[in-house]
Amino acid sequence: MDSPASIRKAYRDTAAAAMAAADRFAGFARLPSWVEAVNDSVLPAFGAFTLSDAFGRTTLDGEHQWDVKLTVAAKRTGLPSDLDDDLDLDLETIIATIITALHGASLCGAQIQCDVETSQTVVNADGGKRVGTVAVTFNCRCYWIF
Repeated sequence: MDSPASIRKAYRDTAAAAMAAADRFAGFARLPSWVEAVNDSVLPAFGAFTLSDAFGRTTLDGEHQWDVKLTVAAKRTGLPSDLDDDLDLDLETIIATIITALHGASLCGAQIQCDVETSQTVVNADGGKRVGTVAVTFNCRCYWIF
């Protein structure tokens, strides 16, 4: 098995490549790390981030499980009348894109189970311009036997 750091990077890179290939996110910049305050000139943008992971032994036969929390987020500006609709479509596209890219992929020496865990949509208008963010957290699980 590769190192945990290289596998987390593979999750991020696979998710980012899938997002970049999705028609809905054509022209979006990729953020290498996520920050809440992004300069409007960078938008629209997306990013893929590994927030946490957990290891555990699941059977007496030596089967182990590794769960990685992968968050994929997109941020855009928009008109008040259609920003919420855009974010809804972003949410649907992120889920379909990441599940297709990661569920069943082999990045950790075994096939990954990738499921949606949570999603969040936020619209902010502090500076007068409406900025919307959608973030989806996936639980990506690997099993292997030592």
